[in-house]
Amino acid sequence: MDFVIQCNTQEVTDMVLSIRFTDEEVKVLKKFAALEGISVSELIRSSVFEKIEDVLDLGLVEEGLKQYQKDKKTYTLAEVKSLIK
Repeated sequence: MDFVIQCNTQEVTDMVLSIRFTDEEVKVLKKFAALEGISVSELIRSSVFEKIEDVLDLGLVEEGLKQYQKDKKTYTLAEVKSLIK
């Protein structure tokens, strides 16, 4: 089953995405969206952007870990507060 999503942006007046789901997947999407009180389109949209945010956050964590590996100096909360004043 195809599920069609339309979205409007400044660059693209009307963009349609077609995503193939099985009948069972569509049932799950519809039931979950109903439980959340949102449309299936909003469920998919928010899920995609949550995934993007998670990946970007993970990248920040990995970069922070690399920096920590180079210099294992840590700061107390009081030290951080004094540094940013």
